[in-house]
Amino acid sequence: MTSRPSRRIATAARLAAAAVLTATSVAAAMETPATAAGATAYALPASLAGLASPVTLPTGEQFDLNAHGTITPLNPDPHADLTGFDDPRGDHYLIPSEAMPYAGHQLDLSLFDLTKLATAQAAQGSGPGRIPVRLSYQSGVTPTAPAGITLTSTSGASATGYFTPESGKALAAALRQRLAADVAAGRSPGASGLPSGLSSMALAGTTTPASSMAPDSRMRVLQINAIDGSGLPANLPILLENTDNSQISSVVAPVVDGVARIAVPAGNYAAFGEFYQVDANGFPTKDSLVTLQDFQVPATGDVPVRTLDARTATSQVNVTTDLPSTPTAFVDFAVRTPAVGRSFTIYQFEAPPTVMAVTPAAKAAVGQFSFQTRWNSAGPATGPQYQYNAYFTSDHVDADQSHTAHAADMAKVSDTLAGEPAYGSEPRRVESAPQIPGQDAFGILIGSTFANGTTGTGYYTPGRWARGVVGPPEDAEGHPIDRSFAQVDPVQLSHGDHEKHVWTQGPSTPGVRRHDSEDAVTYCGACVGGGGLNLSLSDIGDSNEDTSGQQTGNVQSAYYWNGRPVTSPAGFPSQLGLVLATVPTGPATVRAVIDVNRAPQGATQSTQSHTDVSFPYTGQTDPGATLPASDECLAAEIAGHPTAACQILPVLTVTYRLAGLSTMNTTTKPVQTLALDIGHEHFGKFGPRAAVTCAQVSVSTDGGTTWYDAPTVGADGHYVAFWHNPAAGTSITLRVTAKDAVGGTITQTVTNPYTVG
Repeated sequence: MTSRPSRRIATAARLAAAAVLTATSVAAAMETPATAAGATAYALPASLAGLASPVTLPTGEQFDLNAHGTITPLNPDPHADLTGFDDPRGDHYLIPSEAMPYAGHQLDLSLFDLTKLATAQAAQGSGPGRIPVRLSYQSGVTPTAPAGITLTSTSGASATGYFTPESGKALAAALRQRLAADVAAGRSPGASGLPSGLSSMALAGTTTPASSMAPDSRMRVLQINAIDGSGLPANLPILLENTDNSQISSVVAPVVDGVARIAVPAGNYAAFGEFYQVDANGFPTKDSLVTLQDFQVPATGDVPVRTLDARTATSQVNVTTDLPSTPTAFVDFAVRTPAVGRSFTIYQFEAPPTVMAVTPAAKAAVGQFSFQTRWNSAGPATGPQYQYNAYFTSDHVDADQSHTAHAADMAKVSDTLAGEPAYGSEPRRVESAPQIPGQDAFGILIGSTFANGTTGTGYYTPGRWARGVVGPPEDAEGHPIDRSFAQVDPVQLSHGDHEKHVWTQGPSTPGVRRHDSEDAVTYCGACVGGGGLNLSLSDIGDSNEDTSGQQTGNVQSAYYWNGRPVTSPAGFPSQLGLVLATVPTGPATVRAVIDVNRAPQGATQSTQSHTDVSFPYTGQTDPGATLPASDECLAAEIAGHPTAACQILPVLTVTYRLAGLSTMNTTTKPVQTLALDIGHEHFGKFGPRAAVTCAQVSVSTDGGTTWYDAPTVGADGHYVAFWHNPAAGTSITLRVTAKDAVGGTITQTVTNPYTVG
């Protein structure tokens, strides 16, 4: 088990298995743009792809993989129950309930591998587009396109095609219809196979090595039978782990028609299977997690047949709250840690009214076992808004899985959702996930919706929580508004705490972020290490120094090395900013110019921003600016040396605090006051500490044609400026310029940072 926090996107082993980057020098990149003929293309490490854009499943669900090591559902389907797990190599999987009976045999696991999907989508160049698939058909069947898939070529019983984020829902509906037909005919769900005569489908250009096996082990054949909740033979993928040493054997194997036969070495094992029961329309009604905690595969003699039986999942998970609330989402984690090697994790993500049940289980005899329940429920739609975020954990599974959450025993957080009048009262989701020490697994952010422009209260089980907010995914006509996600550093919440947090108070501007903790559980936005360099300014900012995230606005960027244009190698999405796998020696001035346009998404505030930042690169080591080892260094991972020490680069950044704004970022005050905090990225006490020598705020009321300097006073990175607001309904443009003692500069301009009147 890695000792790093659970937000780790990649481990050294995963990066070693990824394609090796052998970048040319920056000088060569200056001479030949990445898009020009003869430029070398580089494989994007799978660990980084999910940071660039949402990941789309073939059934249409989209997820953000963020640097906190959490998965954020961006367009949750009320019926989108999911099974998640990490395979022996560390790839992260999410399988929707309608695909579960086909996953691992007819629907290849690559289709649900977030790591591989992120890489495939990054290859599109600008977010998820056409995700390529290969298809095989039953003998004698003329290939036709299944629902949600567009074919691009056919050859005999094979075909190629693609799905898109928009088309996936059609495939999900077709799979549910197939499951419903099986149930109506008295068959186990999935028994009749895929629609359209399809025998198999996989992500194009990939294979799914679903097991890890020591090369010289003596093998025994283990048979595992699977029986669903109706007593019928089941179809599903199962997870099998050697609990003595997961490096000896860890397997993800398909059960077909109720039987799986797996060649494994002798030893102690644990197995997991997840079974869905569906209704007459193919929607899930019950999710049963079945475990076989401790059993042996003998070295000699007969190997007993083992059975995963959904009917043994008799412990129904439920949480009761002391204030009236309705469940919105819940997640169960089963984490099996072997005596030696990597843990195996399977998790159930459910949306009510699906019932969640689990097999009672004793404490593990070999290694360790942890069963964790996360529960979110929301208060009534009228009256004060609140939600519960409860977390329970145990080293076994009791027959009684009923829990109670009392607000008086929990921490309290008041979340104000400020900003964007274009959203009106559209709901925005405030989501969270507990940070589990030593758990090397992604967590799914879940939460409830609060109306835009209001304050809601969250009650949290004491512990360390990652938190974020998702913008309204759709307008009244079902069109995307701003599929943005903003996150802050995890916070330790204790019994009796009452924290207050204001989200997305304007303006929103790009920048690197500043973190109070040395272990900020986020990646470095501007670092050099292991021979690589990254300059990744977060698209989203607000009045908090640690807010980061991505938005759907149009982002254009350009980068310069000693005044000459430099680009990332081909294959790196622009959302990752500037990435260099080989950095030349010697000093340089590095400059980034970033333009964000949110107007096409209907935004009325912070509609456009222009950031021009430069800093000196010395190539020298400063112990005070060394990135703590517990934090993510993209530069070193890009260079293929993920454990190398990294230096935080002296990139200036600005945090704005506009006084007197309403929760819609509106003011009626005649005089506007702005407090500025200007500095460099840091992680606790580590980071560049060059003094900020000057700052100036300027204001324009005619769209930037004419400017006047607002009185700006202060020193050492802390300044206050004030100006007279124009007439109600008038838009202003705000510009901030600053310099530091080592020659770094920043100029940041934002249009309509708030609304007057």
